[in-house]
Amino acid sequence: MLLLVACGRPVTEGVVEVAITPVAAAATATTTPTPSPVRVATKTARPTWTIPPPAPSPPSVTPTKDLRFTPVPPPPLPDLTLSTIHMVTATEGWGTDRDHGIILRTMDGGIHWRNVSPPGASPAPPPSAFFVDSTEAWAAVAPAITSALEEYSPTDVRIWHTKDGGQNWNALGQLHSPVGIAGGLQFIDDQHGWLSQSLGAAMGSEGIAIWATEDGGLHWMQRSVTSFTPGESTPGAMPVGCDKAGPVFLDQGYGWITGSCAVGLFFYGTHDGGRTWQEASQVFHVQFDPTNPESDVSYLQFSSRQDGVLLMHSYSNNREHQRLYLTYDGGASWQPQVVPDTDYLGRPFFLNGQTGWVIGGKMKDTWPVSADLYRTDDGGVSWRTIPLDGNWNGADIDFVSSQAGWLLQGYSGPQQRDMLTRTLDGGQSWQAITPQLVHE
Repeated sequence: MLLLVACGRPVTEGVVEVAITPVAAAATATTTPTPSPVRVATKTARPTWTIPPPAPSPPSVTPTKDLRFTPVPPPPLPDLTLSTIHMVTATEGWGTDRDHGIILRTMDGGIHWRNVSPPGASPAPPPSAFFVDSTEAWAAVAPAITSALEEYSPTDVRIWHTKDGGQNWNALGQLHSPVGIAGGLQFIDDQHGWLSQSLGAAMGSEGIAIWATEDGGLHWMQRSVTSFTPGESTPGAMPVGCDKAGPVFLDQGYGWITGSCAVGLFFYGTHDGGRTWQEASQVFHVQFDPTNPESDVSYLQFSSRQDGVLLMHSYSNNREHQRLYLTYDGGASWQPQVVPDTDYLGRPFFLNGQTGWVIGGKMKDTWPVSADLYRTDDGGVSWRTIPLDGNWNGADIDFVSSQAGWLLQGYSGPQQRDMLTRTLDGGQSWQAITPQLVHE
């Protein structure tokens, strides 16, 4: 979900009220961009034992006392490919490796990682997870695909729950996936959660199914379906047009979903837990170039029930523009903010309503050639530049305090490796980390 821009300019549009007005704050909910769309886990290999044939002996003799067991060394550990990280403290946190389909946990700030995947996890399709704190998490696991004929076939998805850092997982309920993927998870408390599943995308359109649980994952109810097939969408579902990100729920009723469109904006809200959705893009009051009306509102993050940030890009006068909006009332209104003066911006990360970071830089011939980290402590009114060494454009940002944070740059391909770096002084200095997968 990386967005590139040609220039960043201050936006001065006013605040517009949306028709959907969230109720007063309920319990604070912390969200995590879904995974997106966060393959199944490879279990750590155990030693196998080879029993050599017994020495020649009379047929009546059974050799039992002189057996020799020769342990076979385990195969080499696979290269660790961190896809996402979710740190909880300066030392403890979670991660995922979609290439190997595993869920990971670290206790030393990201240096060493342990495979803590629930049963049945595999690379195709990978599991998804929602992390509550340093020990509690939910995971969704779909059966492994063993042949091309099984790809995108209907299957049942199992929900798992752990409260001891993945040492033990409890099997909860199952729900049916028509396309054989786990989907994206989110919980707002120990009882209420949602799972969203893409039903396939084509030509700038995408179907989506949203499930909900009210008993911690034991039972799941389908809340809404947006289908390509006429007559199969549920009443009040969002339209099939536009590619969609995962929904973000703030409480049992209110939630938001964003997306990318070839024409106009995609921004919808719900007030009944995902059963019905209403178009709410008028809140941004954006004028589009009629010759190029494409937009992308695919990044949305809430650091609390009230405080959220949204990054948008759009086109006008043959140029691409980034816009950053903040809300302090759960999404009822959004305030445009100043963005750093760069050619492009990556995904922002806000620790709260005031302190946030974003990576931006310069471009040459449509390709990023530099990247710096920008920090705000006044809700985007002003930004301070923190120079970075290396190519960090597109990196994910994760901070657990104003001082402790990480940057994760993912790559794909045999000649490229992920880059992970950590700061303990707010970004003034960084320590490169080589993540290692360890045996028990």
